[in-house]
Amino acid sequence: MKNGGGGRALNPAWTAAVVLALEDGFRLHRLIDPETTPADSFLRAITDLQRTIGISST
Repeated sequence: MKNGGGGRALNPAWTAAVVLALEDGFRLHRLIDPETTPADSFLRAITDLQRTIGISST
């Protein structure tokens, strides 16, 4: 899998671990402080990452 034409192959296991860590972090933060952590924080972060590395469809 290539990252948006950057030339470097993405390691699927490492990528999955990073995504799971992000999800866990946002979920934990939402449990601790739901007032300042929007419900869609994780999805917004993933969308921003996709745009940054050039794999977003928008």
